[in-house]
Amino acid sequence: MLRHAYQFSWVRLSAKLDAGEDRYFNQIAVNQDAVYATLKAEFTDGRSDVLVPYVAYTPEVDYLPFFAHWQDTLQDLYAGFSSSLGLRKGAWVPYRDAIDPGDLSFVIDVSAGQRLAAPGDFQNTFFRASLDVIYVTTPELSFWLTTTYRYRHYPDFFGDNRHDNRLSAIARAVWSPNWLTRRVRDAEIDFNVAWYKN
Repeated sequence: MLRHAYQFSWVRLSAKLDAGEDRYFNQIAVNQDAVYATLKAEFTDGRSDVLVPYVAYTPEVDYLPFFAHWQDTLQDLYAGFSSSLGLRKGAWVPYRDAIDPGDLSFVIDVSAGQRLAAPGDFQNTFFRASLDVIYVTTPELSFWLTTTYRYRHYPDFFGDNRHDNRLSAIARAVWSPNWLTRRVRDAEIDFNVAWYKN
């Protein structure tokens, strides 16, 4: 993953580029590779994370395995807000300061938007709400639990009027060892376990 952010006096601009692959043991027909990015403008002066409105654009291009053939192009345009706080020994602290062992952090993110797609059957309107709970064990290791609800309305999904409700939970261990961050600032190694119900 490649990412970069820049803070202006009233807005933080960020960009992210990533690629991934999905492989399944049973449903091999849905195996795919993907390239995706996110461009985001967060309306903040960078000093507080209590309430940060934002607008974002996330394009994604999906391929058959090993990038053999194009499958679809998805473009999400959305707006929302995030709110983040830290908790240290029962007292609220700024989110960015909750980095000591034993600190907890909470991040709420709510957004809604429109997906443009080719083929058009994948176009939808969506709403998403998530909660991150972060526990710091050492300066190098933290544990995250992310729970998310997502609603999508497809006006014409291959001839059907379709509504999706999806719940998910992701448990993650984030490791930032000194030998890695000395070479690449803000680098981390993540271990994830995810559960989805659609």
